[in-house]
Amino acid sequence: AKQAMQIAGSLEVSFNWVVADTEGNIGYQMSGLMPRRRPGWKGFAPIAAYKKNNDWQGFVPAADLPKRYNPKEGYIVTANNDLNAWGRAKPINMPMGDYRARRIAAVLEQGKHHTITSVQKLHYDTHSLQAEAFMPLLAPLLGDRPHEQILREWRLDYEPESRGATVFEAWYRELYTVVFGSGEKNAADFLWKNSGTFIDFYQNFDRVLMAKKSAWFGGRSREEIYRIALDRIATQSFRPWGEVNTFVLRHLLFGGKFPKFLGFDYGPIAVRGGRATVHQGQIYRSAGRDTSFVP
Repeated sequence: AKQAMQIAGSLEVSFNWVVADTEGNIGYQMSGLMPRRRPGWKGFAPIAAYKKNNDWQGFVPAADLPKRYNPKEGYIVTANNDLNAWGRAKPINMPMGDYRARRIAAVLEQGKHHTITSVQKLHYDTHSLQAEAFMPLLAPLLGDRPHEQILREWRLDYEPESRGATVFEAWYRELYTVVFGSGEKNAADFLWKNSGTFIDFYQNFDRVLMAKKSAWFGGRSREEIYRIALDRIATQSFRPWGEVNTFVLRHLLFGGKFPKFLGFDYGPIAVRGGRATVHQGQIYRSAGRDTSFVP
């Protein structure tokens, strides 16, 4: 495993490598060229390239990239989360949320002797730790309206038959509009519909949405903005998640140009899971085309 990690770490392309050998050793290695940047600049935002002191100063040694070897917990979890703590260098600027990684770790901790069957079940897991974090804040505000009753009885899963997932997503989407944008045309609405900003970096926004107070609330309380979002979806009808979260595999050249019976497009396909579940289930538009973040 150590030899595999050394080889993987020397590759120029950025990847997460998880390896195991016949002796029972396991390891994780990040690969890719990470430039040395001037002090105070992490590379997240652009800076003036014409200034000499902003030039890259070589590359970080592969040995400094995040890696792990035979961790004490006996397993390695990587799910697009922040792994900077595993190395001397900090190459990850904007990780996805850690909900999925924490759920995987929690399930693995439930038993010492996992099998192919139990790991297969984990791959299909749709329990949302994001919903688990929001619901204690939202539950005291729920009344007797139909959508509120659905949320109260929800098991916090994103299974195809779940209506709770549909209601929660409608509320969560409306909450973004209440806090981050308003009006017919606003930046929050555009970013949600036409980019991966909220698809990838949702936990950063969740920290605002779950805060007791925030400048983003515009002088309102957290309870008030939660209630506004609940009221805005009160008249909607909510189908099962598997009927709402669907994706069509469109032909690369002729997608959407011909009737479905000609066979160029395939679907719609029901997608289980959501942004914060082990089984990813995100569908969105980016660069002007439909895309998905699913297995």
